[in-house]
Amino acid sequence: MTMTKPSLLALAGAVVLSVALLSGCSTTVLGSKKMEAYDQKISFPGVMWKSNPNLNFQIKKTAGLATLAKISSDNIADAKENLGALMRLLSRRGTSAVSAKLNASGVQATTLANDAVSVAKSTIYVIKVYPDFAGSECSAMHCAHDVGLLVTVTDLTLKKDVWQGAFKVGAPMAAPVTEKLLDGFADSVVSELRKANLI
Repeated sequence: MTMTKPSLLALAGAVVLSVALLSGCSTTVLGSKKMEAYDQKISFPGVMWKSNPNLNFQIKKTAGLATLAKISSDNIADAKENLGALMRLLSRRGTSAVSAKLNASGVQATTLANDAVSVAKSTIYVIKVYPDFAGSECSAMHCAHDVGLLVTVTDLTLKKDVWQGAFKVGAPMAAPVTEKLLDGFADSVVSELRKANLI
């Protein structure tokens, strides 16, 4: 069975589990699913960022009063600066953070180039990190910024995705975008892979 993106997104409405709240930084697990009857352990994975050319950046206001509900130029500037910084951080270093956490867990992982079209023959699994949404939510004073990431594990022998997870990564309202977000995201991915008995 090859899982599809809609089946994963359906999980997001089920249980929302907050996994890490470290110094104002957080990752939320929206859901994960393993292919039925799959009983192999991940070995020698390559971790890759997969770009999304159709990714839209959204901004919304949470203020209840109509006079405060208008998106201001300050909100737009905040979102442009901080949501952009979050996307750059994740796309440039998210995969190496996941690789490092896997290596620390005893799984020999390598970091692949973003959007790699080929992998070494020794690579048995590919873990892809794909941005599914990005947005800012602003109050009258501050904004929070989040990126939704879909993570898939592909068994290259079977040529099938055997696991998928959905994560929301971001800093709470008015908190800065820091590298601790990478630790929270990578820890969450490894934790979900362990729960699925894949590592």
